[in-house]
Formats: sequence, C-alpha cells, structure tokens
Amino acid sequence: MLRLLYLLFVARTVLSCAPGTGNDIATMTLRTNSHHSYSNPYYYTSRVEQEMRKLFRAHNINYDPNFVRITTRGENDKLVVTVQAYSVDCGRAPDFMSKLRRQIGDLIQSGHVSCSNGMEFNV
Repeated sequence: MLRLLYLLFVARTVLSCAPGTGNDIATMTLRTNSHHSYSNPYYYTSRVEQEMRKLFRAHNINYDPNFVRITTRGENDKLVVTVQAYSVDCGRAPDFMSKLRRQIGDLIQSGHVSCSNGMEFNV
C-alpha cells in the first residue's frame, strides 16, 4: 500500500509541469520496486489519472485526457510506469525530477525522461 501511495505521488509530482502549457512531448519512464505480477495495471493507471485530475483541479488547470497517456508494463518482473505528456514545457523537467528524486527516496530504482526538444536525462 505504501508503494502505491509513493507511485501516486510520483505521477502527481512529475505531471505538475502541466500538459497544455508548452510545445514539447515528455516521456517519463519510472521503474519501481513493485512486483508487476502482483499488480493490476488498470488499477494503477486509473489511480494515477485520478491523482492527476486532483492536482490539475488544485491549480485551476483543466485536465484533458488527450494530452496525457499513462501505461504500465513489466520489466524484469518489476512494475514500470510510463507517462507521456503532450504540450509540456520540458525546460522545467530537470527541476521537477530532481525534487521528485529527493522526495520519494528508494521507491524508484531508476528513471528516464526524454523530451521532443532533444533533452534527455536519467533520474
């Protein structure tokens, strides 16, 4: 349960660079410690979307599901969450991801962000 809460926090923090506020496409791949075989992908994607809606509402931003795609998959039997956000400002991504890394601690084994403007970095 604690890992799920951390996962939701990850999505909430990463997507605070709201879709619809820039011209780039950001793909964030987050590898967690959660076992993929024991998780329900629909549950994770729906909970992440729910948290994103709450975040956007708190910042008076309309959530448009056409700007965000959240998927999960297994990689080496671990849960991997991929968030694709369209029309974002990738210039803010390094700042958000460094804050994210400090705040979540050991939940994320590793992560990678790539933007359509050519910016790429590891978390």
